Amino acid sequence: MGFSIIVAVLGTLVEKKGEMSVPVCAEAACALLIALLFLTKYSFSKMKRANDIEIAGHAGESAADTDDDDERIDLRAFIRRNKYFFIMNLGISGLLFSNAILSNYMPQIAGGVGGTTEQTGRILSLMGLLEMPTMFFIGTIRKHFRSSTLIKIASVGFTGKIVVCWLAGSVGVLFAAQAFQLVAFALLMPAMVYYINEMMRPGEAVKGQSLFTMMFTFSAIIASLAGGWI
Repeated sequence: MGFSIIVAVLGTLVEKKGEMSVPVCAEAACALLIALLFLTKYSFSKMKRANDIEIAGHAGESAADTDDDDERIDLRAFIRRNKYFFIMNLGISGLLFSNAILSNYMPQIAGGVGGTTEQTGRILSLMGLLEMPTMFFIGTIRKHFRSSTLIKIASVGFTGKIVVCWLAGSVGVLFAAQAFQLVAFALLMPAMVYYINEMMRPGEAVKGQSLFTMMFTFSAIIASLAGGWI
């Protein structure tokens, strides 16, 4: 929600006040982030003290679960035991690559079909807003679909979005392409978390989540390197 508001406002500011609006807003955002970090640290310390008191009373009860949850496994062994999951993550990195390309280079994409900076901000704002309904109702959605099915649907959503953006001849089509976000990024992220927790033991699930995060970061880096050339 915050991202959607910021990009919408920033697009309008750049259009009306010039590019210097970007660093000014960035500095303001950094100041707000620092303030929120201090607030989070205070809240975390307060919650930690309360949790420590509660955990102390259940130390013996939770000891049996710790061995299973703290299962140690290196990445090579994890990949060997979860070959198909690793291959799936390679495919998912491709989907995330396309998403990062559209997010990072939307100004160039929109400009190529006559779009303005203000319209670019609105497109990115719409992209963020459309993720919210799916993520909000993911619990209800999972009652009707398996996590693996949701990942397949998200793959189709990503593919549809990148194809429509590629074929777009106007800014209006770029706006319309964002409708795929409802069943693309917004569906993939929570579905992957549920899928990993369902198919792996607690100790392996931690490594699975880490691998998925690595693919997310890897695709973003490659998108930044190759996106300009594309």
